[in-house]
Amino acid sequence: MNLTPILLDNRGAIVAGAIADLIAATKAHDRVDPKAPEVVRIIAQSLTWPDQKERPNRAGLVLRWRCLTEEGRELVASTTHPLSDAAAVLFLGHGLPGDTLVTLRHEGRGYDSFRPMRLDIAAAHGIKRMEDRARLQQLRQGKGEDAPARNGPATKGQRRSSADANAKTATA
Repeated sequence: MNLTPILLDNRGAIVAGAIADLIAATKAHDRVDPKAPEVVRIIAQSLTWPDQKERPNRAGLVLRWRCLTEEGRELVASTTHPLSDAAAVLFLGHGLPGDTLVTLRHEGRGYDSFRPMRLDIAAAHGIKRMEDRARLQQLRQGKGEDAPARNGPATKGQRRSSADANAKTATA
């Protein structure tokens, strides 16, 4: 059986059926599901870079972001990781539940940069960085309860001559 004449004869019916299917699918997609989970959107604003006159050597210059909620409340003043740091603030600072969906949108864009993901997953990296910064600050101040001894220069009592070290190795 040759299908070519059948398709050519019914071309109008096939095209009309395909268009009807597309319209039905679009209408079903456009319907708002009342049970759809709410997505918290983080807005990332790019902080201004110095121009060539202010900083001719741009080595080490990193793009930084300011993160806001959709309502305009500031979450993070300056960060290089806008999604994870802002999600960490929402999770720890604002007490949102971990199963809340979160995404990021760059300011002035009509679309999100990431698919919605769980807040606890998005915040994991930001929380780790927060903990590392706090721990580093404790170590710098010497207030860490389990801070290792500082490795400064050895005092005269701690120094051993190479002859003493060789003698101990030989006797052992």
